[in-house]
Amino acid sequence: MLVAALRHRGEDYLAERPGPWTGSPLLYPWANRLSAERVSVRERTVDASTARRDENGVPLHGLPEARRGWVVEHSNATSVRARRVWDEDAFPFPHELVVEHRLTPRGLETATEVRGDTPVSFGWHPFLRLPGVPRERWRVTLVSRRRLVLDDRLLPTGRSEPWVPAQFELADRHFDEALTEVDGAFALEGGQRRVEVEFLEGAPYAQFFAPRGEPVACFEPMAAPADALVSGDGLAWAPWRMRFEIRVV
Repeated sequence: MLVAALRHRGEDYLAERPGPWTGSPLLYPWANRLSAERVSVRERTVDASTARRDENGVPLHGLPEARRGWVVEHSNATSVRARRVWDEDAFPFPHELVVEHRLTPRGLETATEVRGDTPVSFGWHPFLRLPGVPRERWRVTLVSRRRLVLDDRLLPTGRSEPWVPAQFELADRHFDEALTEVDGAFALEGGQRRVEVEFLEGAPYAQFFAPRGEPVACFEPMAAPADALVSGDGLAWAPWRMRFEIRVV
């Protein structure tokens, strides 16, 4: 499940990238990184062996099964709703998942509902871009007040610290920051263009990802922090509803 494009006046504000990590994909059943390949959660074993790995070999961004099995229930010019019944052995918590994308006068709102007895640690990964504007001139506004301290594998250590940077130019810097205490709309702007991402419900954590050398920047809504399935820190349980909006201003 992903949003392939978000066009405004003929320009796409979501990046087209190789493989499944393009546009704005759903990261399910967990977002970001796990510190272990096999995890015991309430005496059930989560098997992350088929997940994609990052440069350190850490399981990343959920299971490939999450991209299959969707049934579209409703579709018209302004909205689409799809449902998936989850019964995968690798994440042995049977439940139901419903996603609705809806165009509004302000932008695109995405709502995700999880129904059933299951841990909740999913997220979305919008790969944003500013068409026609060099990455070096993109300006970033972060609206979180704290960041999680990460180890050398970019996994949370259990500590956090205040972090409230002023608006800054992305330039050629690299970011992969875990954030919390979010209030307001993240923003990316430059060249008389501005795109915002606001977490409306059910996303107490965020990841800010802007890889050096690639013209993308990501404000990722997350139901739980990275590695929550292993650590238990911040791990949520269904029923759960997440809503966020991407706006082109």
